[in-house]
Amino acid sequence: MLNYGIFVPHPPAILPGVADAEIKNYEATIRALLSIALELKKNPPQTLVVLSPHADAEINRFLIRVPKAAGFTADLSELRTRLEPKTYQRDRILTAQLIESLNSAGLNTGLLEEAQLDAATAIPLHFLTSALPEFELVNIATSLAGIPEHCKLGEVIAELAEKSSKSIALIASGELSHKLTKTSPLGFAPAAEAWEENLLQAVANQSYAEVFHADPFELDAISESGVRPLAALLAAFEKSSHLTRILAHEAPGGIGLATIILTKRA
Repeated sequence: MLNYGIFVPHPPAILPGVADAEIKNYEATIRALLSIALELKKNPPQTLVVLSPHADAEINRFLIRVPKAAGFTADLSELRTRLEPKTYQRDRILTAQLIESLNSAGLNTGLLEEAQLDAATAIPLHFLTSALPEFELVNIATSLAGIPEHCKLGEVIAELAEKSSKSIALIASGELSHKLTKTSPLGFAPAAEAWEENLLQAVANQSYAEVFHADPFELDAISESGVRPLAALLAAFEKSSHLTRILAHEAPGGIGLATIILTKRA
């Protein structure tokens, strides 16, 4: 059963040792991630399904990570963090079922054999799993296909989760506009701030259609990297009774970071 839906950012600066002088700028995000970790501890999911926009994204294929090794590796040493590498066990059964279900739904899929997780997957996992007992992992790279394809991805995951006897959490990693201020790394888009506020208000109101029908030209103009994973997450919960909470929203460095949790109602 799909019990949790989580949308999280992945700024390297929140890791110990990467940018300690700047970490105070990310306090809201870190607090939100740790609060989710404590919530997951109370009712631990057995499998985490993580969607990443940075895991070798292809134009029209969803890539599922299936390493030849027994599990996944999260080595973030390239970011100069003080963290030791971690390993995660993969859910072989759910992964196989997911590949079959996606193909049956007409979605293009491919396989990633590399065991090393990308940063957009590994950074949130460091926080979210800090209080979890044993769990297994499924890792999916979102694609550059349209939002409708990502909504279908979320629907397939939800259908599969409902058939499973396991408790499952769907985690969508992504960040919002990269053009919120004049100091943003990709420049400044005057419309970005209003776009971001409107998006989050729509999510808070569970008006998910506004996300599903986002203008692709507008998305390109404000340089986001999270709407596709977010759309998949929201589509997975759209037909169920659930609570949506925006736990944090901040923009250090001019990049929009939102932390959101969806939980099934009893």
